[in-house]
Amino acid sequence: MTDVLVVGAGAVGSYAAAAFAAAGFDVELWEKREETGTARPLSRAIGIHPPALHVLDRIGIADAVATEAVQVRRAFAHVATALGADARPTRVGTVSFDRVSRRFPFIATLPWRRW
Repeated sequence: MTDVLVVGAGAVGSYAAAAFAAAGFDVELWEKREETGTARPLSRAIGIHPPALHVLDRIGIADAVATEAVQVRRAFAHVATALGADARPTRVGTVSFDRVSRRFPFIATLPWRRW
């Protein structure tokens, strides 16, 4: 008998299913898409932030995620005052992730298909 049904096998659903399974529950994970290994055209996931990596660490997969991921340690914000060929983006800010977490001082980015 299934204890937990998780609907949606994206990053959050996959984590929830893994966490419930690690806690000893019988879990089913349902996904609407029939294809595997294809990226969602409008994914909203941009990366896995340090607090989420700490949670993934509890079920023993954070190191594997961090090893496979591109580790983004700094991000830049740009704005453009024109569109098209005349656009000249100007950097308006920089965000560093080096103080967010001692263990995970980055945002981990993975292609969607890895989930």
